[in-house]
Amino acid sequence: MKKIALLLTIVSISSLSIAQEYYRRGYVVTLENDTINGLINDKEWQYSPQLVEFKENENSAPKTYRPQEIKAFTTTSGVYYESHHFKFDGDFLNDAAKSNGINYGTTRTPLRWVEGDYFLEVLVMGKFSLFKFNDPADRIHFMILEQGKSELEELQYRLYSTKIEGMSTVSTNENYKQQLINLCSERCPDLKSKILKISYNDRHLIQTLETINKCFKSEKQIPSLKLIQSEIKKPKFGIVAYVYLGKTNTTLFSYEGFNKVYLAGGISLEVFSKKRPNRFSVYNELKFKTFNEKGLYTFSSNPATLKFQSLKLTSMFRVTPKKISTLYLNAGLNYGFRLNSSLTTSQISLPSNAEFELGPAIGFGIKILPLKASIELRAEFDFPVKSQTDFNTNQTIGIAINKQFF
Repeated sequence: MKKIALLLTIVSISSLSIAQEYYRRGYVVTLENDTINGLINDKEWQYSPQLVEFKENENSAPKTYRPQEIKAFTTTSGVYYESHHFKFDGDFLNDAAKSNGINYGTTRTPLRWVEGDYFLEVLVMGKFSLFKFNDPADRIHFMILEQGKSELEELQYRLYSTKIEGMSTVSTNENYKQQLINLCSERCPDLKSKILKISYNDRHLIQTLETINKCFKSEKQIPSLKLIQSEIKKPKFGIVAYVYLGKTNTTLFSYEGFNKVYLAGGISLEVFSKKRPNRFSVYNELKFKTFNEKGLYTFSSNPATLKFQSLKLTSMFRVTPKKISTLYLNAGLNYGFRLNSSLTTSQISLPSNAEFELGPAIGFGIKILPLKASIELRAEFDFPVKSQTDFNTNQTIGIAINKQFF
């Protein structure tokens, strides 16, 4: 158990200590509408950025741009930003407007508007474009811009405190629903009933704006999508090393499991989703593992040695959180053959032929983007589909280190 705790500690420390300055391939759009290709320091901003660091190549000095100096920028992370001067509901920038971690106002409509220049994340483009703004108080605002106009309009949603019969309560202003209904009331009135059911979040608002733009036959692809697809769609090959502790359960052999460190190695292939390559992929490994433990033969209590090798293919579905491209979660299956299994004592030897095994695998990992590498805490389980000896489940927990080349 101490060694398992050590593995958990190693991955935890890695997740805290890896502060990555990572320049991704991308471009900026100048005020003159010229596109300059290069590298952008992708900080995966928690709040909407007010500056961006750009350099034309690996060896050039970085240059800092503010929203007033460029029109847009994007990287292969999949997020496209445009610069805009706009005003937003600023009541919540004051900490006094927070209660139990929830932002709320004292009135139905804003008492204070804040005006400034920011980079906004573009969620939908078309006759009506949708933007997302995360202010310094960690409150999310959604803005819309009608084609041909220059002024953004905030979709109004706010919690505010009221008193009913002397009791304080929190009410909701969902005026954003009426704003969306007004956009399409003449062209597609059937959408009204659907809009009244939506929530104030990315998924619902993106779906709604895309549907409204279809009504107007005005849809556009966000420019960053072409850049993402050209960069990430290609499968990536690599090598993998798996440092692990193992345990095999069997009625013929007894020993203290998870007591010995093993090393496995192999090759990897990652294939990316066509629609959302920056978030979803299928990760595959082909690796060779060994097992060699000393213990006791159950029926005689004589010293015994259990040995085997295995050739396994691990296929897992990988999910990378949006805007946190350094983290991922893997889940999938192990399948392959246990080879050259043998249980030997001074009196007997129980060999077996190759046995097919199948079982789940799950892991949580951290990407070291500048090195095109990753470190992952992994648990794997193998169950014999057909066993000629009494070797049952095989369990391993360890650290998988992957290095991708192309």
